[in-house]
Amino acid sequence: MGHHAPLARFQPGPHNLQSSPPVSAVTPPAPLPERPATYSRRAQLFVTALWGDGLTVESAADPTGIPLLYAHERLLLPPFATADEARAAAAHAGAHCAFSRSTFSGTDLKARQRVLIELFEDARIEALSIERFPGLRALWLDRLPVADLEVHDFTSLSGRLARALLDWRYEDPDAWVSKGKNAFLAARDRWHDPAMSYELGMRLASDLGQMRIAMNEAQVFSVASYRDDNAHLWLDERAMAEDDATAEAFDRVGVNSARLSEEDEGTALPIADATGPDHQSGFELRPADDRAALEYRAEPLSEGAIAEFSYPEWHYRIQRLKADWVTVHERAGASGDETVALRTLQSNRDVVDRLHRQIAAVRYESHRRLRRQLDGDELDIDGLVGNAIDLRAQRVPDQRIYERHHVHSEQELALLVLLDLSASTNDPVAEDPQRRVIDVTRDAAVVLSDALARLGHHFAIHGFNSDGRHAVHYHHLIDFDEPFGPAQRARFGGMRGEYSTRMGAAIRHATSCLAAQPGEHRLLLVITDGEPSDIDVHDRQLLVEDARHAVFSSADSGVVPFCLSLDPEADEYVSHIFGPARFAVLEHITDLPRRLPSVYFRLARRYLT
Repeated sequence: MGHHAPLARFQPGPHNLQSSPPVSAVTPPAPLPERPATYSRRAQLFVTALWGDGLTVESAADPTGIPLLYAHERLLLPPFATADEARAAAAHAGAHCAFSRSTFSGTDLKARQRVLIELFEDARIEALSIERFPGLRALWLDRLPVADLEVHDFTSLSGRLARALLDWRYEDPDAWVSKGKNAFLAARDRWHDPAMSYELGMRLASDLGQMRIAMNEAQVFSVASYRDDNAHLWLDERAMAEDDATAEAFDRVGVNSARLSEEDEGTALPIADATGPDHQSGFELRPADDRAALEYRAEPLSEGAIAEFSYPEWHYRIQRLKADWVTVHERAGASGDETVALRTLQSNRDVVDRLHRQIAAVRYESHRRLRRQLDGDELDIDGLVGNAIDLRAQRVPDQRIYERHHVHSEQELALLVLLDLSASTNDPVAEDPQRRVIDVTRDAAVVLSDALARLGHHFAIHGFNSDGRHAVHYHHLIDFDEPFGPAQRARFGGMRGEYSTRMGAAIRHATSCLAAQPGEHRLLLVITDGEPSDIDVHDRQLLVEDARHAVFSSADSGVVPFCLSLDPEADEYVSHIFGPARFAVLEHITDLPRRLPSVYFRLARRYLT
């Protein structure tokens, strides 16, 4: 325990009262400025009390203006103005030692990407520290400069984001700052994972790129004076380059006797051989056997994806397509409980029975005679009689005097139903709060699939949602030429709503899927409960205009797009996206299982009869 200073150095007595000057005349001596070494000693005690041993705090011999943390072991402090600043720096460095044991690869990253990754990493380790020591929030917050809200450059926005991530009560008027704060708080269960900082930093940096906000890369960037330069967060690229050079030298030593091979089922399959006549020029690559198990890709597929595709996106302000702007991750629908689909068919038995009668009628119509044709298989008696009457009445006769035997092939029409699987579909239905929008959507898709499978139509049921432009998820629930069997019914049981609604990219990919199908006609039926949106787009109109561009591009390629909206307020934006004659708005969502097959048969009759 330390000794506390007494409240008074002496008690005044009669012998000194007369000689003492008035209190107002006494000028207290100015405190002597502490040396940086004193600050570092106090900071060392402070960080040891917080985090224990492991970090050595020293005064910088050649100050750079910001603290320097080397390999989580040694902190060099510049000459701070106050002891609190030194304590703030030491506490922050100690938090890095406790929570930032992972390192990031900075290869091919832009400066703004690295800065924002560092910013989120600083916020992450400070948030974890504050959970243990709540008083650190005020210590760090007092060290953050107050940014000018009227300035919207990189420095100002980054400083405001740093404040928002530290002070959760702070509300910033800028959408980009608010998005970063909300994303950080929403990822609270991932605060112990440094990968979260990388993901959020890359996402926010991408937004800045879209906003055309540049960073002055020639200037050393720092959000706050107490934070270190974060060099310890990144892999030492110079050391890596030296290791690569050493590896290359090692390879060159044995290049003339090297042989590369891949084993498949116990058989050695030669890939490259440097012992042949061309050994002087290095490895000679040769075609491998067809059984070789090697596959080379520029980038690995994301988890769960079976294929990835890049698509453009329309920017209405600049009136052009941004090439390869969106990445669609194609996935098989998640498997769930098959009994969910079976219960749906049982609970909608009246709708299913009525559809079976409609199926029989469609099949009858597909084998009927088409009368009053300009050419055909035989003469139409009614047409001949009408033609004779016109001649006697001295009118121009109707030339349609033939009939044709029409046998419809179900393969003439390819249908793709595209379901919106965004998070909003988890909302309860107004007419039946016990059910969600996605429950009603699933029921309708199951009933329609059962009907179309019985009819033998060529169809697929897909779903989509998005988590930014690099992660548009496209789910195959039933694919073309698949039966409506147990595996497919189980995928409907695995349907779930999450993420956002980047509709334009999903429509472009659905159009591509339809274009690969045989048949004379192709119909794309989109079912959605809201207008397009995504987490990385702040301009509400941008994705609406992109979806409109995708719809009209789809129509130009021979696909007929139609939207069935579950949003009662959708008339304005859905008519703008799809056109006045290519949409319908369902006022009562619970009617969807009954209405969806009717909508399809009404549309299909244009092509099937």
